Amino acid sequence: MKTIASPENPQYRQLIQLQQSSRARKKLQLYVCEGNSLVQALADSSCQIDQIWIGIDLSASPETVSTQVNQALSSLNLDNSVSVYGVSPQMLHKASTLDQTTGPIAVFKVPSVLRQAGDLLVLDQIQDPGNLGTILRSAAAAGVHNLHLSKGCVSAWSPKSLRAGMGAQFSLNICEQVSIDQLIPKTGFQVFSASSHAQNSIYDTDLRDPICWVFGNEGNGVSEQILMETVPLKIPQPGGQESLNVAVAASICMFEMCRQRQT
Repeated sequence: MKTIASPENPQYRQLIQLQQSSRARKKLQLYVCEGNSLVQALADSSCQIDQIWIGIDLSASPETVSTQVNQALSSLNLDNSVSVYGVSPQMLHKASTLDQTTGPIAVFKVPSVLRQAGDLLVLDQIQDPGNLGTILRSAAAAGVHNLHLSKGCVSAWSPKSLRAGMGAQFSLNICEQVSIDQLIPKTGFQVFSASSHAQNSIYDTDLRDPICWVFGNEGNGVSEQILMETVPLKIPQPGGQESLNVAVAASICMFEMCRQRQT
C-alpha cells in the first residue's frame, strides 16, 4: 500500500477527475465505484480492478494502519496487480461523490463484452441514470444478460448509473454507442418495443421464445423509425395513466416474459 498525504498528488487528482468527468473516464478507459457493497460486487466480478482507495489514520502507528488496511480489504481478495492507496478520511471524502463516505473507492476497467445466448435488451436514448440502473437491475434479475445502449444513452458506467444499478452492470454484457437501426435486422429474434399506443398487450402475446426488447427515451419513447421495425406492445393501464416510467415498463415486460416461460 502507498500512503498519499497531499491533495496535489497526480494519482489522487486523477481519481477526482475520473469521478467528475465522463470525458476523462472515456479517455483513460477507467471507471469508479464506491461504497462497501458496490466495491464488493466489483471484486466478485470479472472486471479488472486497477486501484483501491481507503481512508486511514496517517498519524497512527504502523500496526494500527495495518489493522485498518486489513479490515478494509479482507473480503475483496485482491491480486498483486491492484494498486492500493491510503489517504486520510478527509481526502477520501473529498474524492467521494456520496454525501457520506461508506467504504473504499475502486477504479476499474470495463470487462470485454462476451455475448451470451438468450434474450437481448436494447435501450434507445435513456437519459436518466436512475432509470438506467433500475432497468439493469431488473434485467440481471430476469436473466437478460445482453444489453445494447444506443448513441445518446447515459453511460451504464457513470457513478450515478453504477449506484442505481447496485452492481448489476458487473454481471451483464453491455455494448454502448450502438446504432439501433443497424442492429435490429441482425438480431435473429422477434423484436418487441414498448408503446402505450400499441394495439397488442404483453399479456396476450407469446413471449416464450428468445426476444429482443426495445425500450425508449423517458419523454419520447421509442423513436418512430425503430417502432416501424418492431412489434409494439402495450402494458394495459386500467387506471388511465398516459404512460409508465420506462424502468417500470421494462421490468413489467421482462418479468411477464419470465412468468410465461415458467408455465
